[in-house]
Amino acid sequence: MNIKRKSLSGLAVACAAVLTLTACGGNGNGDSSSDSFGFDDCVDDPNGCNSGERVQGGKVTAVIDSGWTGWNTNRASDRNVYAVQAIGAIYPDTLEFLPDTTPRYNSAIVTGEPELVSEDPLTVKYSLNPDANWGDGTPITYKDFIYNWYSWSGNADHCNQEDCMPASTAWGGNVESIDETGDNEITVTYVDGYANPEWPFQSILSYPAHIIENEGFEDWMDDPDVMGESAVWHSTNVPTWSAGPMKIRDASAGEYVILEPNPEYVGDVEVTLDEVELQVIPDVESIVTELRQGSVNMASPASIDPDQMDNIRSLDGVNYHTGPGPSWTHIDINTNNEFLSDVELRKAVFTAIDVQGMVDRTFGLAVDDQVRKVNHSFSADSPYHFDAYANSTQGTGDHDAARQILADAGYEWDSNDNLLTPEGEQVTFNFRAAVDDTIRSDIAEITQQQLADIGITVALDSIPAGDLGPVLSEGAYDLIVFGWSGSPLFATAPQQQWYTGSGSNFGDLSNEELDAVIEKILTTNDIDEAAAYTNEAIELLVEEAYVLPLVDQPVVIMADENLVNVRDNPSSSNRGLYNIGEWGYADEDAAAASLS
Repeated sequence: MNIKRKSLSGLAVACAAVLTLTACGGNGNGDSSSDSFGFDDCVDDPNGCNSGERVQGGKVTAVIDSGWTGWNTNRASDRNVYAVQAIGAIYPDTLEFLPDTTPRYNSAIVTGEPELVSEDPLTVKYSLNPDANWGDGTPITYKDFIYNWYSWSGNADHCNQEDCMPASTAWGGNVESIDETGDNEITVTYVDGYANPEWPFQSILSYPAHIIENEGFEDWMDDPDVMGESAVWHSTNVPTWSAGPMKIRDASAGEYVILEPNPEYVGDVEVTLDEVELQVIPDVESIVTELRQGSVNMASPASIDPDQMDNIRSLDGVNYHTGPGPSWTHIDINTNNEFLSDVELRKAVFTAIDVQGMVDRTFGLAVDDQVRKVNHSFSADSPYHFDAYANSTQGTGDHDAARQILADAGYEWDSNDNLLTPEGEQVTFNFRAAVDDTIRSDIAEITQQQLADIGITVALDSIPAGDLGPVLSEGAYDLIVFGWSGSPLFATAPQQQWYTGSGSNFGDLSNEELDAVIEKILTTNDIDEAAAYTNEAIELLVEEAYVLPLVDQPVVIMADENLVNVRDNPSSSNRGLYNIGEWGYADEDAAAASLS
């Protein structure tokens, strides 16, 4: 079967890694026309640019640009990109995607890519590194894989869902069994009828079972309440375990993580640094200031701040690179709002928003040629891309069309041009955006202005730093702007984000026809067929006016010019932090200086 090759070619696609938007940055000469210094090879050699020999020793201070509330990224309330980055260097991913979307299997966990045993039922075998361990001498065993499955299953017989609250059940909800089928061999069998064209790339391991057993949760496999309690325990306690090249020496959720080499690591990465400190610095202006002062050595924030690009270009001794990132920014609606439960109002709201104008006024001020995103799953360079909004007024900013939609649905306006429901109530709701994200705050303000033009009063309500996850999981918004970030895969995202009852379907959309199409995506191992079902689901999603895509978000990475093996990774939520264990200093003087 050629599934892997086809999947990746079709999906370079979902992560924007193949977009042509790229510019490389300099080392403080202030000449933006010569944007080609430390990262000048990253366009042609994204996996190997800025590489070099490292000396032993040194400390690096890097930035995570927002907070997180808990350590269990399996849970919807904890799972955001910042929590994922905080534990990336210890996490037991069986594979990662390199910057060019090539999959690299984790030699510390598995000996190579998985084997397809059967297509009906879908059965996949994994060969484990016999020395795979949790950094404390405890081997990784089949029980750890079962613990991960139960966490993601969405099955109340496996885990109390109020506590486990899985961010998605698209994978775990379709697993029939996980068995130890030989020495250092794990076999995952899926339920009858389930298929997945991206089966080689599923994440099947997360948190260690022995830790929670040692903490008094011995019955997690037999008691769903105990399993749920253990999930909460993993959320509230800093990980002492590690399956990666680093381990956590000290940390505080949402504030900092201090990493040091993991002496029990058995993978291919050779760590040379003595310490990596991850500091939460929530705004790009402060990040730039810290880089200029030398108190921070590296940052790859989730968003570009247009007001700071000139300052970034002028940083002395710091290289930078701009390009497409793994995230796409969008506006979502909560269907539980008394007004926005009406799909006609939702259509009018999205019609009143001028997406391209909004993109020009925000991201377009930082990087040229930003184009509106018109497909929720596939970028413009994908063979599966189509313009989902070609026959829709949504995102056009056509206020006359928006008012016509409302009038046809029985809405009226009072003498002050305030929009009234057919029952005579004034339409008002809130819009929430992260307080520490300048661009998303600007998007909220622009939306407020544009909806005022059709008579809707919108109250802006900022999200405190680090609280995006809880706000989403609790549905504590009417309109919200945020970004989805992930690996270059698409098949499970629709079920995670739009399927009725999913933990990441934050605005509670429920559409039986849409659910039926989403279910079809995971009934085929053919990538073309799965992509066609995905686009069919997107067409239905547009009719629901539930998620309005804005843009494939451009990003910037900045790094001390003496650091090697630091580069951006638009195929990963971890971005520039994806390969911390490989970082190092290129000369002894720089390493010695960093230890001061």
